[in-house]
Amino acid sequence: MIPLDSGTMVKKANNVLKFLSNSPISVSHFYEILKDFIVKSHELAFLGENQSLAYEAWLEVTHSQLESLNEKYGKHVQHVPSMKNSLNVLDGEIKKLETSLSLLQTCRAVEAQTLNKHESILINTSQKILALKTEFDDLKSSADRALAEEKVHNADLEKFKKGVEALKNQLLL
Repeated sequence: MIPLDSGTMVKKANNVLKFLSNSPISVSHFYEILKDFIVKSHELAFLGENQSLAYEAWLEVTHSQLESLNEKYGKHVQHVPSMKNSLNVLDGEIKKLETSLSLLQTCRAVEAQTLNKHESILINTSQKILALKTEFDDLKSSADRALAEEKVHNADLEKFKKGVEALKNQLLL
């Protein structure tokens, strides 16, 4: 690659950026530096020989920045497999949790049906108990009335017996 051929630099940069875009690492900072490098290289190509020392210094700084970025990229690329592995592990955990959630939702639905059945049975039983209590209260009232009537009849019977006894005594005398 000719250092100041901007067309070639753009093509090569596009190839590298396409390759880097497939990685999970952000390359926007690298893109900006690379774009700046290409634009400045293109501008310097028109300046000529009088500017060659300034260009050399700038090129050295840019080259140093590019090497620094490549080192950083290399460090980040080393972490990509472990990141992918971590993502796969997390994906597996998420799937397990989704399965557990589905199972819990099914259990909750079954428990809700069971609870509804028990509530229905409880309401029905409460109604039966209330009806039995009413019947019991009615029977108790009837029994109390019957006892009261029996006492009245017993009192009448005692009066009658005393009257019969008094008649017997009068007849025997």
